[in-house]
Amino acid sequence: MSLENLIIFFVFASIFGWIFEVIIRYPRLKRLENRGVLLGSYLPFYGFGALLAIFILSLDIGFLIKMILFLFSVTFLELMTGVFFLNRGRRLWDYSDNILNYRGVVSLKVSFFWLLCFLLFYHVIYLNSVEILSFVYAYNLIYLAYFVLVVMFVDWLVVINKFLSRDYVNR
Repeated sequence: MSLENLIIFFVFASIFGWIFEVIIRYPRLKRLENRGVLLGSYLPFYGFGALLAIFILSLDIGFLIKMILFLFSVTFLELMTGVFFLNRGRRLWDYSDNILNYRGVVSLKVSFFWLLCFLLFYHVIYLNSVEILSFVYAYNLIYLAYFVLVVMFVDWLVVINKFLSRDYVNR
């Protein structure tokens, strides 16, 4: 898959991940909440998850092995992300109420949610990627993807600057 196509999947998965997270939390919070560490309406974790899924799906191994590899890989990515921010005084999510969790940053329940996302991605997106990419290119949505990627990059720079100035830890 080309770099341009990977950018498309990264950006749109980041946006749809943010929308998903906002929607599932709204009934409990009774308000919209911007999820994640960035200021914009995207969660790069979902984008990286999509890239991870694309990479694993491209491997020449059995589908069951792909599922297991994704399950462990995305759980490890979530663990590293969660511990990184915990060690810097910031908890991005808390799975402490889930059984079989580690420090509240990973849990078996959420790992199986990621596996469900992988299966959904495979059946809805990956198998239809030619049609999806044709649509994106037909309507010049690639420019939107590039624009969002640039905005996301600037957002990362702003957050890193805040993080380095210590304002971020107390946010």
